[in-house]
Amino acid sequence: MIFDNVKKAVFIGAHTDDEMVAAGTLRKLVKNGVKVDVLAFSCAPIPGKSQEDTERILGREFAKAMKAIGVASLENWPPMDFDPRSFSSGEDEIRQILYDYTVKEKPDIAFVLSPEDDHQSHAMVGKLAERVMKNRVPFVLRCHYPWNFINPGRRNFFVKLTQDEFEAKIAVIRAYKSQHFRYDYENLYTALARVDGLATKNELAETFEITYLMA
Repeated sequence: MIFDNVKKAVFIGAHTDDEMVAAGTLRKLVKNGVKVDVLAFSCAPIPGKSQEDTERILGREFAKAMKAIGVASLENWPPMDFDPRSFSSGEDEIRQILYDYTVKEKPDIAFVLSPEDDHQSHAMVGKLAERVMKNRVPFVLRCHYPWNFINPGRRNFFVKLTQDEFEAKIAVIRAYKSQHFRYDYENLYTALARVDGLATKNELAETFEITYLMA
């Protein structure tokens, strides 16, 4: 199995709920004894809430999501403190955080957002992550949100999910109650997991795009 030699993994998100796209796979890695980190650089806005209240609410939801996956807190790395309304102004600082993390922690695999994502913050963080991690991380996978693409990249890496791994993914989605106004995430991701599973003659799966693989 391609994950057999993976000891450390990281998911790089622009927002605290982005990890739901790969939550089943992250749970699988945790179950296999892999140390998994999740970096999130901002909290998506909540209508009618101040930035302070938003960070407090999403900080609590993020902690609940991490518990569902089995991820320990990252006390040495600063998540969630960039303002999503002026995200691009923090590009240099985000790049430095990614570089510092990569050099210090040396992950074996990274899950990143796609630079081709229509969401500007997703695209920026994905671009920075890929630039920093090239030649430093042996295996880099792009995560896709199909509704954020006009011409989506090729999803060519399938991860079969067990029922309990899928249930962890659903638990992560349900943790983010403040974001449920955006989409019907639970039904959307359930449909995707079933379609991706069907493509490989499995019941459930998550899919990614291989960006970089050094054997």
